[in-house]
Amino acid sequence: NLKFADPVWTSSELFTVSLGLPSANWDTLEAGKNVTHTFILRPTRATEKENFHSYPCSVEYHLAKGGESRRAYSNDIGYVNIYHRGELSRRVKAPAQHWGIFAGLSGALVLIPMGLWRSYQALDSGLPK
Repeated sequence: NLKFADPVWTSSELFTVSLGLPSANWDTLEAGKNVTHTFILRPTRATEKENFHSYPCSVEYHLAKGGESRRAYSNDIGYVNIYHRGELSRRVKAPAQHWGIFAGLSGALVLIPMGLWRSYQALDSGLPK
């Protein structure tokens, strides 16, 4: 018997379940086999001034039928930020000024050594051999 539970997401008013369920049960799981469980959440609002901390889900299982119960936990995701539509692109998107600075510095890194090399080539070609 294998029980999966991730109640943190649905206990918060920040999310609604869009597809699947945040808990599941399996009667048996053969040794060496895997099982995957997925559910999709839809945020109800942005978390502008508050942090939502997610907690690990739990899996309860028995090594043998009728044996003692054991519990395991998944990894902790940590804080989850939910942004308004378009807000993330404003936060991540670099302004044109930054791209101009990047292009100018990149061009200088290429053109200065090339100019020096060309001047050395011109000086070298004028020397008698």
